[in-house]
Amino acid sequence: MGAPARGTTADLHQSVIEALAAAPTLLIIDEADHAVAKGYDEAIRDIHNKTGVPIVLIGEELLPQAMRRNERLHNRVLAWVAAQPATADDAAVLAKLYVTDTCGVTITRDLTDLIAARAGGRVRRICVGVDAVRDWAEAEGLSVVDAAAWGDRPLWDAAPSKVRRI
Repeated sequence: MGAPARGTTADLHQSVIEALAAAPTLLIIDEADHAVAKGYDEAIRDIHNKTGVPIVLIGEELLPQAMRRNERLHNRVLAWVAAQPATADDAAVLAKLYVTDTCGVTITRDLTDLIAARAGGRVRRICVGVDAVRDWAEAEGLSVVDAAAWGDRPLWDAAPSKVRRI
């Protein structure tokens, strides 16, 4: 949230409340299933009570069942929405948002389509892929990268070469 993460859990909790009260905005909690499993469901509810901001909880498929243990939080859910696999259109939007708009490198549609296909619907993989393309384009001084220019370079999981003994 822009502030250094220092202090006790209670201090951090209060910092979140103060920041959201000062500048109300949507709060997104990723891996909320872990927060709920560790007993932070009351903290989430308290943040909502004290700030009134909308909160989006992102988590694994069993998050709704885990939240049932705390009816006061569970009954505040407006909608349960299952995540869908990322598409080629999503990859193009992410490439524009995280690459073109931030550093001026354009990743063409054929390359974002390739990244999306290799990512198998996983947003994190798409982000890692477009980041790899951006890094390479900047190192090469390119302003536009298409699938032909990218070639068969790995997008992720490029394991380091075997350690050689000297």
